[in-house]
Amino acid sequence: MVYGKADDIVPYCENGAVLEKYYTEHGGSLLAIGKEGCGHHPHGLEDPQPVIDFIYNL
Repeated sequence: MVYGKADDIVPYCENGAVLEKYYTEHGGSLLAIGKEGCGHHPHGLEDPQPVIDFIYNL
């Protein structure tokens, strides 16, 4: 999950953190990557390698 640390439309603490907690409490794997100084847009990462590494290491 990629989220903007400055997102005031969909705040991580009210949304992504809830999903991350649920996944980890139920044995799931979830990678949360916070983008400094980023709001709700732009989505994605300049370098997608951390996501690729996560998927390959599941």
